[in-house]
Amino acid sequence: MKDKNDQINEMRDYPTASTALESILEKAASLRASDVHIDPSAKETFVRLRIDGGIEALETIPKRLHDEIIARLKILSGARTDI
Repeated sequence: MKDKNDQINEMRDYPTASTALESILEKAASLRASDVHIDPSAKETFVRLRIDGGIEALETIPKRLHDEIIARLKILSGARTDI
């Protein structure tokens, strides 16, 4: 069984945004995270989780997936995708 440290700070490249988001949300749930932060930078996107009141790095994903992940989250949550 993986412990918390095995799941945090992994570098990942996913074939699709849906695959990335599914993995991120599964990890967040297994670590009992209350928030998921998806923060873009110039070259990559950082994924962080709020666990027990603190922010911890989960992984870094390619910048190319950022917009698709945000769009997927909007669709899943019923938010408008045109803004």
